[in-house]
Amino acid sequence: MRLDSHQLVFDLTRHESVITHMTFPRSSLVVPDRAGAYHLVSRCVRRSFLCGDAAEHRRQWITDVIRLQFSKFFIDILAYAVMANHLHVVVTTQPDRAAAHTPLTVAEHGAVLFPARDDDGNPVPPALADLQARATNVKWIAERRRRLSSLAWYMKLLKDRLARRANAEDKCTGHFWGEHGRMPRAA
Repeated sequence: MRLDSHQLVFDLTRHESVITHMTFPRSSLVVPDRAGAYHLVSRCVRRSFLCGDAAEHRRQWITDVIRLQFSKFFIDILAYAVMANHLHVVVTTQPDRAAAHTPLTVAEHGAVLFPARDDDGNPVPPALADLQARATNVKWIAERRRRLSSLAWYMKLLKDRLARRANAEDKCTGHFWGEHGRMPRAA
């Protein structure tokens, strides 16, 4: 059997199957109500360095953001690797964990990850009364549960926080990350 460079052969239990690498919509790769393991990859653009050389200190930024998000998202981080111009994060999703948390806990997690901001753009700590009011809003809590379990929202926040900080340091504007990143399901 002849394979082109875009095909891959797996020999499982002595039966060959051919899988052609194609792009698929994320909705067919990531099923929100099913647990799964995923390898998330994002690359920098415009020849920017994520780490290395004069940007090595950014490795700590990335570690800090990953730890913050790990403590608030309903996603488990199995491993991550920070390369010179790209980032790998291996995660598992646990959709049932989001449903197990109280509405107040979901409101607290959401307030940390999606904070209200003052006129200067600085995060404002939420008042307990505001959190309790949000916890009674069924529609708002359902949306936050969805976001806190979403790989797309996880990567969006991770990349946004790092891009804003790196662009400010580099004194430039525009895209820091290329494309949307990849999210292949791990075997």
